[in-house]
Amino acid sequence: MSKVLHINGGGDLGGGKSHLVTLLPGLRKIGCEAELLVFSDGVLARECEEAGVPVHRLSRDRLVSPGLIVDLRDFLIRYQPALIHTHGGRASFYGRLASLLSGSNGVVTTVHSHARLDHEERWKVAVFSLADRLTRGATRRFIAVSSPIARELHSHGVPWDRITVIPNGIGECQATPEVQAPPERNGALVCSVGRFTHIKGFDVLLKAMSLLAERGLRFRLMLIGDGPDARDLRDLTDHLGIADRVDFMGYVHQACGLLATADVLVLASRSEGQPIVLLEAMAAQVPVVCTAVGGVPEIITHESNGLLVPAEDSKALADAIQRVIEDADLSGRMRAAGRHWYESRGTAEKMVSETLRCYEELGYVCR
Repeated sequence: MSKVLHINGGGDLGGGKSHLVTLLPGLRKIGCEAELLVFSDGVLARECEEAGVPVHRLSRDRLVSPGLIVDLRDFLIRYQPALIHTHGGRASFYGRLASLLSGSNGVVTTVHSHARLDHEERWKVAVFSLADRLTRGATRRFIAVSSPIARELHSHGVPWDRITVIPNGIGECQATPEVQAPPERNGALVCSVGRFTHIKGFDVLLKAMSLLAERGLRFRLMLIGDGPDARDLRDLTDHLGIADRVDFMGYVHQACGLLATADVLVLASRSEGQPIVLLEAMAAQVPVVCTAVGGVPEIITHESNGLLVPAEDSKALADAIQRVIEDADLSGRMRAAGRHWYESRGTAEKMVSETLRCYEELGYVCR
């Protein structure tokens, strides 16, 4: 059987991790011998193993590591995968180089976002952007998770015939016993999920919730995730006087079970690729309010399966959240429309089948 080796850095806790934890078991279910290689151990490796996916670890944590190239090249020579599929800037850089050095038959690269979305330090954006440009030629096919990402790839010189758009997909929500129960409700339960960084706009969301508190709206805000801005966000809740209404839940494995208890999901991002949490909300029939950035408008149609607002606008965000909470008819319509969108366009099976079709176009046969 032909093996396809997926390569990832291993430290991702966001959409890239969720994508792989869904895609790899799905490929294996239809007969593809998909396996994962990570540079360092972490949640991704453990969750893939729990799902029955073989995982290889190289134990190389440093951002710049000549030894990693050697280790990865030697692994590829021994392993002889029929296809290499990279995810993330670091994995794509080292995976492409090792592919060339090992004589492998080229690479597929999924682009989940761009360096400027993943890294806030300018030097990291510059380094990863340069690394991508220098090794881009080793990738035979780019998979973009949204049309805006595809257009950006093309604007950077990638021909359209080397780009395939395959949106993210997810399975049905499976709540696990270890998921902490949501806090006791005191009014509407508002939820937001993501990495606590500037790009995700949690500060804008907290300011919007402060406005709702001033209007007398009863609510609790449940924040699921973690990240470098966690301390600053806690301080901001104190400054805004809403700390008693905000629950920081930390990173939650299979957070969709907790998300499903919410009355509304809110994403206040300043930029996005294609957020998987929107699919999770729609699958669970939770209404959504989000900023109209990146690939979000490809998923959310305003006033149909969600509400869209401009980025950086706390008042518009507060107004939209209040509409969903107070308008039961609007909320009901969005629940039904969101579930319909998920069933027709956002399932794991659809993502897996389109990925397999991409592989077949490159000559890969999994059976």
